[in-house]
Amino acid sequence: MLANSSAVGGYEAVRDFSFGPASLHLDLTLGQWAADGLLAIFFFVVGLELKGGVRRREAS
Repeated sequence: MLANSSAVGGYEAVRDFSFGPASLHLDLTLGQWAADGLLAIFFFVVGLELKGGVRRREAS
């Protein structure tokens, strides 16, 4: 929504804000941190679901 409004400059500035430990090559933009974080949460949830499915099958 913000990308198509008059606030596009502010949106891009926040999205492209870079932070993190540069010595570990983790000085990523906020957009990259958000994308990587969402992927980590997704795969964590998938792993929990798989683990629960295996345990339920073992109990049967």
